[in-house]
Amino acid sequence: MLNRDWLVANRGILLVVLLGAIVLLPALSFGLWEPWEPKYAQAAVEMNERGDYVTPYYRDVPRYSKPILTYWVIALSYGVFGINEFATRLPFVLFALSSIGVFTHCLTRLFSRTLGTLGGIVLLTSPMFHLLARQAMPDPLFVACLTMALSFLALGLFEEQARGRRMLLFYVFSGLAVLSKGPLAVIILGSITGLYVLLTLDFAAGSWRGTLRSLWHLLFHRMKVHWGIPLFLLIAVPWYAYHLLTDEVFLERLRYDYLTRFSRPEGHHDGAVTYYIERLFYGLFPWTALAAAAALCMRPPSGEDLRRKQLFFVCWFICPFLMFSASETKFSYYIVPALPPLAVLAAASLSAYLKDTQCRARYFALPILALGIFLLPARMLLADPAFLIGTITIKRSVNQVFFADPSFAHPQMTYLVLFGVFAAILLLLAIVSFWKFRVYAVAGLCAVAVIMSAYNAQYLVVNLAPHKSQKLVVAHLKTLMTGDDELAIFFPGKDVMVGRERASIEGSAVFYTNDAIVELNSLDAARRYYKDAGHGYCIVRKRYMRQLRNLFKEYDLTMNIVDESNYRFTAIEVRRE
Repeated sequence: MLNRDWLVANRGILLVVLLGAIVLLPALSFGLWEPWEPKYAQAAVEMNERGDYVTPYYRDVPRYSKPILTYWVIALSYGVFGINEFATRLPFVLFALSSIGVFTHCLTRLFSRTLGTLGGIVLLTSPMFHLLARQAMPDPLFVACLTMALSFLALGLFEEQARGRRMLLFYVFSGLAVLSKGPLAVIILGSITGLYVLLTLDFAAGSWRGTLRSLWHLLFHRMKVHWGIPLFLLIAVPWYAYHLLTDEVFLERLRYDYLTRFSRPEGHHDGAVTYYIERLFYGLFPWTALAAAAALCMRPPSGEDLRRKQLFFVCWFICPFLMFSASETKFSYYIVPALPPLAVLAAASLSAYLKDTQCRARYFALPILALGIFLLPARMLLADPAFLIGTITIKRSVNQVFFADPSFAHPQMTYLVLFGVFAAILLLLAIVSFWKFRVYAVAGLCAVAVIMSAYNAQYLVVNLAPHKSQKLVVAHLKTLMTGDDELAIFFPGKDVMVGRERASIEGSAVFYTNDAIVELNSLDAARRYYKDAGHGYCIVRKRYMRQLRNLFKEYDLTMNIVDESNYRFTAIEVRRE
């Protein structure tokens, strides 16, 4: 039975995890989103079928796009819950819940229970975090492992209690971060740790020997590198070493992912140096306003211990932000590792506001400043909600869905109400000086953010799925297919290959047919296939419909549209005349 004292002491952490479960766990069984989720899901299916848990395969071809941890957790979940969308996404949600729990615990120990609870809620309700947490792809695992690793590192650096256990967990989750996203984890963790050590090292110790003693104490007494680094290498290296020694394509893929994509943009996925500033504006919403206002109102910390703690979180933000901003290839969600420190900033402003029993003027200016900043992204999101979804996927893939699908209930009115309530509470915080009212007002801000997060995760994303997935199209075609009918997908253009990995075909059609699908990657392939088959069904990107129609006219083939409910894909039936 749980100890009552333990429950009371950890009530803030339990509250955040409970709210996380309410936001993240329901409604996970919606169609797998293109372009990433279905490929990881199908590779996990093939992993279990093959019984090979070392090399992932996609359509019987080795898939080295990302490290092994993503495939492991999905394959394990399939073994327990069966092959379905819920089982595909559940491991990523559980990692996210664990990370916000650890993050809340870290802030509670380092600062206060109030700041810890608020920090956990801010991180949970930031769209970039709660929307990404429900996606079956490596990034949620990477963000969760990084967040837990750095939280345990902070606890190990600043508290003597249980330091060994906390540093053990730091190295374990650092190793798992490498298995989720690759050497990128080493760069981020190494740069954050290295910058912090450099900025806090005692160069005024009297001599170089004194500086070395200070460094020795930090590395071996606090960070336990003498056994921590071997443990990290034991977790992170074996899988990479095996594939480097057995398949030369693996090294080619590593070069492409971590050198080529950094030095030149992949496709149209580029952006200016300020690209991630805009993405964080929406990714942290509605807390962007408080974080920005707090940064503008920030004063130097009192006390060396507090200064070092704040410096750690500054390093946590700066290193991934600068690294991803410098990269030529840019995806919106790459910046999520920089989100937790911003959550600390927003939570610190609210915590300081609640502690100010003297009602000093600067804490009345904070909500007013926050309200002014809040209205900027709020206005943009009301005009185009795709900015919000664009924080976790390719924005242009959902750009017109809000207006193209007549069955889709537009979110603008819901957002207008929620944004209005949030803005009204900010205004009241600046006007009403009673301390007890401020407590209720801050709780109201958190409640609005939680409701908005649940709406985003359980309604908005779920209702976009019919346009981001081919699940319903495939299900409809299966009801029409008889006898020897085969399902094909037409995806023309060059067949993109990285090493031996196929990147062109859309993955959800493969997953929902269990790879029982014919790939037609050119007009000539489509002509030859249907002249021989005489009849069949095909899924086509809408922008290629004219090409196919002209081709079929030329070769006496008729094409009938059987399903165009998907904004991006059309299902057709082809017959020889």
